[in-house]
Amino acid sequence: MSKDVLVNVDDISVKYGQHLALSHIHFDINQGDFITLVGVNGSGKTTLAKSLLGLKRIASGRITWVNGQKVGYLPQHTGLENRHFPATVAEVVATGLIKDKGRHTWFNKDDRKRVKKMLKLFGMQDMAKKRIGNLSGGQQQRVLLARSMVMTPDLLILDEPTSALDQTSRDKFLKVLKKLNTEQNLTIILITHDVASIEGYANRVLYLDKHLLFDGSFKKFFETQPFSPFIHTHQPRYVKEGETS
Repeated sequence: MSKDVLVNVDDISVKYGQHLALSHIHFDINQGDFITLVGVNGSGKTTLAKSLLGLKRIASGRITWVNGQKVGYLPQHTGLENRHFPATVAEVVATGLIKDKGRHTWFNKDDRKRVKKMLKLFGMQDMAKKRIGNLSGGQQQRVLLARSMVMTPDLLILDEPTSALDQTSRDKFLKVLKKLNTEQNLTIILITHDVASIEGYANRVLYLDKHLLFDGSFKKFFETQPFSPFIHTHQPRYVKEGETS
């Protein structure tokens, strides 16, 4: 494995009962990648993310992590949309530290500094004491991103983070992610059904439909998609950049 590889996914398959959700998936996640994981509904995108996180058991194959890697995760549904959710913005961000703290779940001065730093990074420092349920969708996403980042992850996985945002909020959110990727070398996997909206931010496309059908650049993806029948019929023919379609 290359020294730049964070995660090696080696021929994994995942099942729900007798239903095959993912079949013989293999790829590497490299340090500094900004990957967009795309596919139709039911193609296995969230299942793959949960498999990487250890939240879903794989039926076969192996996922190998470089030792000591930390992963931040922003799920598609958070439950924070309820306007009566009682937690403040600062409290929500602080929950991102709980995993690192183990049994010692009280927050000290250094923890509060880390939370304050994250809120400032995402332009939310003036809203620290506001209830998260009273924020707009775009503001909530920035708070949740701050929560995912407060423990300084090596890899950030986001599941449809912009699906409920308007175009302006979506662009702002993606610019923040791109800044983290380029300035902090944060490795990112962003799940979406709208690959066109991520062009210019991500540098790599994985197209999934139970099988991994494509792994390469946006340029190659857009050249391949309109003309390759397997993209439309979802037949398990894999294309990696550099191969002819």
